[in-house]
Amino acid sequence: MMYKITNKNAVERLIELINILKETQDNNDKFSFEIPYTRKQLGSLTSLRTETVIRAIKKMEQDNIVMINKGRVFY
Repeated sequence: MMYKITNKNAVERLIELINILKETQDNNDKFSFEIPYTRKQLGSLTSLRTETVIRAIKKMEQDNIVMINKGRVFY
């Protein structure tokens, strides 16, 4: 898994990780998966700084990849 995400930019790393996490869920509808980690934990899992994770998630929200509702991130 680590090799798959280390050669990508921040958004691609997060998407790869979230896709791996979402595979365990039966429902594959858009925004049906609540990401169970904090931004700091996502940074640790993807070798990114917390600030980079925050910026990447905001960009993903602008691109309609994720939805943020009351501080929770849905994919």
